[in-house]
Amino acid sequence: MTEPRKGIQMARRRLNKKVALMGTTVLLLLAMLAVFVFLRLNRDPAPLIADGDAAWAAKDYKAARENYEKAFGLVDSPELRMDLLFKRADVYRELGLWDKSLACWEAIVTIDPQNVKAHLARLKYTYILADSLGIAGRSVSGYWDEVLNRSRKTLDVVKAAGLLEAPRMEWDPSFGQVKNRAWSDGATTLGPHLHFIKGRAAMELANMGAVPSPGDLLGEAQADLEEARKADASNVQAYHHLSQVFVVRGRIAASLGNRSEQAQAEKQADEILAEGLRVAGESPEMHIFVLARKLAATQQGTISEARERMKNLESDYEALTQRFASSPQAFAAKAQFLSFFAAYLDAASARDKLDKAIAAAQRAGTLDPDDPEYAILAASYQYRKSSVYKDAAAQQAAIDLADKALQLPEVQDIPGPMQTARRVNRLSLCSLLARGCVERVLSLPAADPARETLLARAEEAVRQIGQIQGGGENPEVLKWQGMLDLARGQTAKAVTSLYAAYEQNKAANSPEQRDPYLAMTLASVFKESSETGAVIDFLSTALTAGIIFTKPDALLDYGDALMAAGSYEGAIGAATSFDERFGASDRSRVLRVKALIGKGLVAEAEEAVSRLTPSDPVVLSLNLDLVRARATQLLGTIHQQGTVGQTQPGGARLPAPELLACYRREAELTQQLLATDRDAVQEQHVAGCVKR
Repeated sequence: MTEPRKGIQMARRRLNKKVALMGTTVLLLLAMLAVFVFLRLNRDPAPLIADGDAAWAAKDYKAARENYEKAFGLVDSPELRMDLLFKRADVYRELGLWDKSLACWEAIVTIDPQNVKAHLARLKYTYILADSLGIAGRSVSGYWDEVLNRSRKTLDVVKAAGLLEAPRMEWDPSFGQVKNRAWSDGATTLGPHLHFIKGRAAMELANMGAVPSPGDLLGEAQADLEEARKADASNVQAYHHLSQVFVVRGRIAASLGNRSEQAQAEKQADEILAEGLRVAGESPEMHIFVLARKLAATQQGTISEARERMKNLESDYEALTQRFASSPQAFAAKAQFLSFFAAYLDAASARDKLDKAIAAAQRAGTLDPDDPEYAILAASYQYRKSSVYKDAAAQQAAIDLADKALQLPEVQDIPGPMQTARRVNRLSLCSLLARGCVERVLSLPAADPARETLLARAEEAVRQIGQIQGGGENPEVLKWQGMLDLARGQTAKAVTSLYAAYEQNKAANSPEQRDPYLAMTLASVFKESSETGAVIDFLSTALTAGIIFTKPDALLDYGDALMAAGSYEGAIGAATSFDERFGASDRSRVLRVKALIGKGLVAEAEEAVSRLTPSDPVVLSLNLDLVRARATQLLGTIHQQGTVGQTQPGGARLPAPELLACYRREAELTQQLLATDRDAVQEQHVAGCVKR
């Protein structure tokens, strides 16, 4: 091939390569353009948002979540991002992912610090949480502090936006099926509503003493609640919490010794409640608040004075339930009053009031079967009846009521602002169930087949307590593990857990807030031991924390322990306190006689023992103690005065006639006691009688 031809062919090949390369490049550019167009088309969030909205309308919340989350990653506009965050918050709420809802509202506030709706959502969540815990009896200062801070900020934001007079429902975020009566009731405009929330939070914190300057907070609370009352004169909650401001102010004044300021504050509290009562109409709440205020006032003065005041108040509670026969709150208030009243009465009268309290609590539960508060009241009153009167039927009723109430929707562990309160209610029911089962097991013979079933129910309740409370070192968990070991007969192991729980509980709480049941259980375990000091400590803790309401005999147990420690005056004081509150019983009379003998007050002891049944072995034993004490006194007098009796043949002298009579009486009583209760007679005493 010639050189020119070769050159032409090489040139053609180079050209073809260039053309091929250019074609490939064009194809690549076209492909990239297609991909770019495809990606651009797929970065449009509008279809995803539309699909999310359709899924939301169809209640397909998982699909709505996926679409909204994908769309959120494609938007740059702050306004659209906030709109999607609100939608995501609603979806998360329906899926039970409340922590994610909270995170969405926080993100909105970060994007727009003046966003009214997001601020309201955060405040609403925290307020429902704090309020629900208060209803469950577990107010926590930390939550109310958060409510106060958020309400201050939200009020500032609403004020800056010029929305103080805006209709609340237009801005109020939906919380779905969450019961939020405490938030929803009241003023219909934003400003007064927020003043109410803020004022209540300040009052609650001051009431708990959780701040260094409660007076300043009370001033803030008063101003806000006055504002709320002015805007909505029919808001009974505003009157109630405003009256509480003055109640707390009076209590602070009393603690400082300022009686005139206390009286003035209490008068203002009563006037505010009276005004609320005038505008309440057919709302039972205000009537309940007024009666609760009267009940609190009955506790002033002596026990007998308190008892008389409560007698006068009983007809008012009866009238309350007659007037508001369909109100569960009215019947619950009546039940609580009757339960309180029963604690100031003798055994027979107290039982009647306690039965009526149980009936009222059960009526409240019938009117509102979904509210666990009423089931807890009924079960706790049945337990109290079983504990005070050793009533096995009431004990079983308490167990069954608690067991049934554990199935209620409002005690299930469902996420949301009510979750903590639900757990508290569940914990209360599990504790009642476990306590009833353990005490029942301990009261039954070892061979009773019912023990196994009861122990299994207790174990399940304790397992749930562990789930609610967490780790095994938690004092509540330790306590119930100890209770189970006690029921199983493993006393030494039980004491280790119970005492560890007791020490933690004692260190973490003020005397009035400690666990009375735990302390009482330890006192019972150590009762027959030589650890008298420990028993006194346990019983003192239990009594200070209120065990007397469910176990009045704890006061006499305390007196017995003081007797064993040689504190006769303390034992007499315990017997006197018991008689004053519950009426004299044989046991309190016996304690008093023993203490009087211990103090050497033989004449007073003889007068006290004369009121007891003479044939009772315990009374026979007391009479023996009295005769011996009288003989000891006579011997002391004889030695002091050098007096003796008649001289016998051989020069021996007979005891003085009074002493001889004591010896004869001792022999008679010993013989009677041997015939009725041989174990009550000690050998040395029989030997002494024979010798004489």
